[in-house]
Amino acid sequence: MCCLVACNRAEEGLIGRVVKVSGGDTITVLDSSKAQHKIRFHGIDAPEKKQAFGNASRKFLAGLVANREVRVAWSKRDRYQRILGTVFVDGKDVNLEMLKAGMAWHYKKYDTNPAYAKAETEARTARRGLWQDKNPTPPETFRHKGRARSPSAPHHTPVNEAPTPQSRTLLHPSLERSYTPVQEACTPQSSKALHSSLARLYTPVLKDGGTT
Repeated sequence: MCCLVACNRAEEGLIGRVVKVSGGDTITVLDSSKAQHKIRFHGIDAPEKKQAFGNASRKFLAGLVANREVRVAWSKRDRYQRILGTVFVDGKDVNLEMLKAGMAWHYKKYDTNPAYAKAETEARTARRGLWQDKNPTPPETFRHKGRARSPSAPHHTPVNEAPTPQSRTLLHPSLERSYTPVQEACTPQSSKALHSSLARLYTPVLKDGGTT
């Protein structure tokens, strides 16, 4: 019974004032109880912020709904818990208006509304909004490319690179005390002694057991 009541309320629609326009298909609505609801427009997909027309799409939507009372018809949420709905202002379908203006794509993967398909086709033919580009990239493709980019590999100090004074400060105090850079320890006297030691160690052995 509780589920039925909740579903009926959802289908009746959420009513509130738009307090934020995040993108060309996402807004935040403040209801009468002062609760905020993030709305993702159903059936359309607007350009991402870093895409061409991303900012233009957001501004166009803001001109339609910013600080205005809207009704949101919805029945479910997406995986990010945003309400997926159709937004209305004065009885006008804002989702459809975004398509007519060429400020969003018809999200055919999740919607089969023929009115939305027609609006996108007409906008594309008239080269409105994002359709001014000859071959615009669908937002979904743009997002997938972004996810495919692996993060840059962490920087590693090459093995043959001597520690710097800065890197030495990262050593444990006990290790730092025992650390003496080679270049600091090599005096003329120590260098001569080291050469003599190596000379004694490296004495080639002849096949008959003798030495050179």
